[in-house]
Amino acid sequence: MAGMLYQLNGDAVAAQEIILAVLPKLESMSLNQDDPLRLYGVYMQLSQLATAAGRPDQSIEWLERSISQLPSINSRWACSYVAAIYQTMNDMQNADAWMTRALKLSPPQDAGMQYQLGLLLAYGERDMPGALAAYRQAVEWAPENALYRRAEARTLVRLGYIDEAIAEYQSILASVSGDQEAQNALTSLTRPR
Repeated sequence: MAGMLYQLNGDAVAAQEIILAVLPKLESMSLNQDDPLRLYGVYMQLSQLATAAGRPDQSIEWLERSISQLPSINSRWACSYVAAIYQTMNDMQNADAWMTRALKLSPPQDAGMQYQLGLLLAYGERDMPGALAAYRQAVEWAPENALYRRAEARTLVRLGYIDEAIAEYQSILASVSGDQEAQNALTSLTRPR
């Protein structure tokens, strides 16, 4: 019900209040039924709603609760979300620490986590060569993923490797017809100045 309320009117605070009103009951049910995954999902949803409501510290608290709720599962994505929240708060030390934790929890060849690392490193153009290396690793492990390939191409542009970026955008369009973002970028790069 809370999720539907948020989708219909975008009121993250009201949606959060609905969940918080029933949270003690949900926590009790999860403990009695030995169903920690349900509670993990509730905490994750509360974190997303806190982020939408502009409460990053509260979002981090919910993510930390979700991580502690199911220590047996791989919580790499929750850790990477905490890193992203710290990034938006310009607390790069904590962002790096949480991203390091996420990477340690990741299975080998986790392209999605390499992409997340690239986003963190590209933030504010902090470490563009490092971001490019992360995106290239993601593309190597998931070459069919146009999102990762566009991130690599954008980073090439930012680093001044225009010819390589053009080639990457052309390659994306050859494999993913109709990729409007790649088409727009390619048009922009090849337009006579």
